[in-house]
Amino acid sequence: MLFLKKLLFTIILFHIQTVNGQLKVTSLKYENKKDFNSFLFPWVVGDSYIAKKINTYLQTTILETTLIKSGTKNLFDEIRYIPMEDSVGQSGYTSMNYSILINSTDILSLQFDFETMGAYPEYHKGYYNFNSKTGQLITIKNILTETGLKKISMELIKIRSERINDWINEMDTTYNTRSDGEDSSFIAEKFAECNSSSDSANISIRQGSIVFYKEYCFPHVVRPYDTDLDIKFTYKYLLNYLTPFGKKILQSKQSK
Repeated sequence: MLFLKKLLFTIILFHIQTVNGQLKVTSLKYENKKDFNSFLFPWVVGDSYIAKKINTYLQTTILETTLIKSGTKNLFDEIRYIPMEDSVGQSGYTSMNYSILINSTDILSLQFDFETMGAYPEYHKGYYNFNSKTGQLITIKNILTETGLKKISMELIKIRSERINDWINEMDTTYNTRSDGEDSSFIAEKFAECNSSSDSANISIRQGSIVFYKEYCFPHVVRPYDTDLDIKFTYKYLLNYLTPFGKKILQSKQSK
């Protein structure tokens, strides 16, 4: 009888620790100075279903590998930059780093900083938000109601349109575009095309807010025309648009 009580207590304790504990995240580090590679990649520690699901998603999505690894040997082979030598080379990532924005009982939010090399270097960020209790990717449809998503999508386009107009006016004054207006017309048309979609699916969950990020609107050769179109809404602002799940994870003390 005593043995059964101890066993039951152990099972309950394990369940509490599994459900309520934060995920443990360590780093996989790889450097190859010859090929200008420097990578830091997250690894969720543990043999649990949750850890495996998150690790599998990140490695297959970012590293394009189907053989999930907890070490760095050959881990980055598919995506790393290799300089051209004897007609053999590979475009790809030269550097990769990450930071943990939230690691709570409900949310694991990660930000990645990438540098790639092809014809020229490119820099961009990536964001991934996971349900800490299931390992499932958190999407905006999980967080906002259908009505809320429509409302926020319209807000995103409106706020970005105002920001774009301010930026175009500033560029016209600061950079003195051509008198025939060709540059101004091109910029306005490109921004209008870019802002025709709210890209509301692009989210980064932060402490106290959600950032709706926007990819570059212009190609590399005219990248100086771009401006910051990331929009931040606080949890408080989004409150009336949240699903029950959204309220639960965003109103958690550890997420505020």
